[in-house]
Amino acid sequence: MSSYYRGNGTIQLIVTSADLPAFLAKLSEQGTVLRNIRSMDALSAQLQCSRAELHTIEHLAAKFGANIEIIKEPENVLYTALHRPVLLLTFFLFLCLLTILPTRIYFIQVDGNAIVPATQILEEAEKCGIRFGASRRLVRSEKVKNALLSTLPQLQWAGINTSGCVATISVREKNTNEELTPEVGIGNIIAKTDGIIQTCTVLNGTALCSAGDAVTAGQILVSGYTDCGIALKAVRAEAEITASTIRSVSAVTLLPDVIRGEQIHEETKFSLRIGKKLINLFKDSGISDTSCVKMYTEEYLTLPGGFRLPIALVTQRCIYYAPCDTWDPNWDSWISDACRQYLLSHMQAGQIVMEDTHIRQANGLCGFYGKYVCLENIGQFIDEEIIK
Repeated sequence: MSSYYRGNGTIQLIVTSADLPAFLAKLSEQGTVLRNIRSMDALSAQLQCSRAELHTIEHLAAKFGANIEIIKEPENVLYTALHRPVLLLTFFLFLCLLTILPTRIYFIQVDGNAIVPATQILEEAEKCGIRFGASRRLVRSEKVKNALLSTLPQLQWAGINTSGCVATISVREKNTNEELTPEVGIGNIIAKTDGIIQTCTVLNGTALCSAGDAVTAGQILVSGYTDCGIALKAVRAEAEITASTIRSVSAVTLLPDVIRGEQIHEETKFSLRIGKKLINLFKDSGISDTSCVKMYTEEYLTLPGGFRLPIALVTQRCIYYAPCDTWDPNWDSWISDACRQYLLSHMQAGQIVMEDTHIRQANGLCGFYGKYVCLENIGQFIDEEIIK
């Protein structure tokens, strides 16, 4: 005799009994579940039952004098699985993933940074071996932590914790707020540049100038020594001195060949970024003239939970403009503003009171010359050398 084993665990039987309805009714009273009952003749019926209920049916059949014939024996589970290659391959891949995945890092995040950007920490961490697919044991090694600290001097401490496939780089930044130490020593205040003194407010030391005096660069305006009659007092000179100064700025620059005219064409191109490699999905040399403006946007693939994969769709929008051979009317204003900003950046504190500028364009060049009357702070402290 043999039985037929299906994936759902059922066995096909042929039951022969003198009182078949009473036998089936008795099985139903005992809670035995029978499926697909099909009558063959007045004394026999074909049905299906679970393998666990086979013993109950055989025991009751012995009491009723019924005959149980098992159509087919259940096939061996291992034998059945060996004849299903897709199932075996899936199980093997699942076992490999279950073994390999927990040993690798696929997501990296930064915690504890306030000044150093997270992108900078991630870039340096990748150079040290903390990257997508890195080994968990390698990531947690002291060698990697020390390498990360050596590449980022702004960090005081770094630790790497792993949870599953996620690595968290916890950092502590150095304290950049240095304690202010009181200024000590002896020194004078000199003039940083030539000018005519407008105001002179001395907080410490002896004033050697007053409002209306013309001074030259390097001249001592406030001395750190005070004559007290029987003794000479040496201090650190402190004062706020403003003066009218005259400064000049000259510059020569190239004029632009063309300026943008009306927009004539626009197109969108797509690329795929995997890690640091960019794969263009279009055919183009990538070289454009000055009449083309390009704008890039990157959209990274993000999993639920906020973890970003190193895969991004790059959209490149190109806008083409018609060339125009006329000079840009705002060019003179631009170079004049640039020279004013340059002048103000070289002042300790001050403003421009008057200006006289000249601009000349010739042979593709733009020459600028400006003369400015400024009101600025010209006091500069210098330490006094003490010789015993």
